[in-house]
Amino acid sequence: GRAPYTEESGRGVTRFGKFVTILHRTFLIKMRDPIVLMTQISSAIMMGLIFGVLYWQCYDKDNNTHIILDTQMAITMTVIMCVFLPYDVTLTFPKERKIFLRERKAGLYCSLEFFIARITADMPMHFIAAVIMSVIIYPMAGLKQGIHFFALINAAGILVGA
Repeated sequence: GRAPYTEESGRGVTRFGKFVTILHRTFLIKMRDPIVLMTQISSAIMMGLIFGVLYWQCYDKDNNTHIILDTQMAITMTVIMCVFLPYDVTLTFPKERKIFLRERKAGLYCSLEFFIARITADMPMHFIAAVIMSVIIYPMAGLKQGIHFFALINAAGILVGA
């Protein structure tokens, strides 16, 4: 048979192969650093509690205008805060910069594979943080559109922020 990625085969590693390798390595690094996960989860819990208290029972108002405005603001502010939950990416990137520059200089991969793999490895933790924040805010604010829609909106917000 043919050797898939050796000198004898005459082929190099594909972009997808590089992506998978970087994704696997980055995911393992993330799993070995529980402080990053705990920071995201504790931030989601704290922001969930803060916004849950701020928008406590939105529908229990006398004026319909206030109900609409409070509900819109609860959803909008929650999504905006979800965009800022993945802020840890900006804090951990400088640590990995030296390794990235050395490996890129050696021709192991380009910036595209690294960036996409890094963001993809971060997504599960960001998604979990968005769902936790949604589960806290939804009952506290008394929202009625369905928690699955609310969690989906927050997950989309956090993925945009990543």
